[in-house]
Amino acid sequence: MPKVRRPAVLGFYADAGCGAEVTGVESCCKTCGLKASCYTEDCAEALGALDACAIPMAGSCGKACGTTLP
Repeated sequence: MPKVRRPAVLGFYADAGCGAEVTGVESCCKTCGLKASCYTEDCAEALGALDACAIPMAGSCGKACGTTLP
């Protein structure tokens, strides 16, 4: 199976100090098969931890990643 490339925003958050939270999200999503419920139910706790770490950085990532986050 080909290796899935990490989205740029996750790389930014990992480099900015949320590495453990990014790893948690990636691990959870791999175990639930990357189905839609990974993001809405199965990995909600891991995503919540990433949000708590990443939300304060959202403004800087918007510039660094070339995108605007809500």
